[in-house]
Amino acid sequence: GVYRQQTLPVDSLAANPWGLHHVAGNVWEWTCSAYANPYDGKETVCIRKNDADAGPNRVIRGGAWNSQPAGLRSAYRGTFRPSGRFDALGFRLAQDL
Repeated sequence: GVYRQQTLPVDSLAANPWGLHHVAGNVWEWTCSAYANPYDGKETVCIRKNDADAGPNRVIRGGAWNSQPAGLRSAYRGTFRPSGRFDALGFRLAQDL
């Protein structure tokens, strides 16, 4: 694809076969899971807000507009503190029509 060096407005690119836009490569997507290294499968479960055993970091997935090509896939995961902020991190809203 074309490197645009910025985030893009919703619906500015074609949807995937499931009707979702910008699934990977626009911004990192927050998940509700605790980060574990090595991967242990627990990332499929959301943690409770104040779960002390979960540790300080949460999983982010999918890469962003400023990521290397290898990171632009939903299986690629990173870690970030919920209190952190930067322009390449967001969340996904989906509506079932």
